[in-house]
Amino acid sequence: MPCTQISAIFTREINQFMGSKYLSYIFFLVVSCCVTLRCSEPSRIETPPKQFSQPYSVKISPGIDSVLSTNHSFYGDSLFPEHANLIRFWIKQYHHNRCVPITYAKHMLRESFEGYKNLGDVNNDKKNDTIFILPPLDVCENGQSYYFTDTKLPRLETESVCCHPGNFFKGPDIDEDGICEVGFFYSSCASRYKSVHLFRLKDNQWEKIAASEFDLFTQNPSKVKFETLVRKLAKNKFQMRNFLDGNKYWETTLLQ
Repeated sequence: MPCTQISAIFTREINQFMGSKYLSYIFFLVVSCCVTLRCSEPSRIETPPKQFSQPYSVKISPGIDSVLSTNHSFYGDSLFPEHANLIRFWIKQYHHNRCVPITYAKHMLRESFEGYKNLGDVNNDKKNDTIFILPPLDVCENGQSYYFTDTKLPRLETESVCCHPGNFFKGPDIDEDGICEVGFFYSSCASRYKSVHLFRLKDNQWEKIAASEFDLFTQNPSKVKFETLVRKLAKNKFQMRNFLDGNKYWETTLLQ
C-alpha cells in the first residue's frame, strides 16, 4: 500500500483518540517511518533500448611486399596477365564478404605458381579446358582450390595445401551426362598414405563419388598417370586402382 494511504489511515485513527492538534506531528512521524523502512512504491526499472550489433569489419593494410588474397589486380598483372578478367570473376564469385581476406607475400605467390594444365575437353563443348590453382581467398576456406579457365565449370575445393596442376586429371564420362568426371591426387603434405579422389558435376557442384588408397611405399606417384587409375566398365559402373601396404588392386563402384 502506498505510504500516503497508510499515513492518512493512521492519522485518522489516531485523531479519534488524540485530537486534531497532534495531526501534523503524527503525519510527520508516519512519513518518516515510511522513508526509513523503504515503504515506498516499487520503482519502475527503465530497460535500455536493445543494441543491435553492427556487421564486423576489418581493414587490413598489407605491406610493400604483401598483398590481400582478394587483390585481383595483382593476380592479373603478375600471375595471370592473359586472364585478369577471369581472376576478377572467380574472386567475386567465391570470396565471402563476411570473411576476412588473407595476406600473402608477393614473392611466395610468384614462386608457388606452377602455371596451367590442359585437360582436354571436359564439358563436351569442343574446346580444351585448362585448370590452375589459387590459395584460399579468405579465412573461411580450408585449403587450395582448382579453378577452370572456363567459367561454366565451377572450382573444385581440396582441403589441401599441397596441390599441383599435374595432380589433376580428366576421367571418363561415367554417368554419361555429357560431362567428364575429374579427379586429383590428394596429399595432406605429410604421411605415406595419400589418395585419389574422383568427382562428377551435379547441380553445378562437384560431387565426390569415390576415393582410392595410395600408399607411397607401394607405388611411386611419379611413375603412374593418374587418369589411368580410373576405368569405366559401363554406365554408372567403374573401377579405381588402389595401392596399399604392398597390395595393388582394383575396386569396383556403382553410381546411384
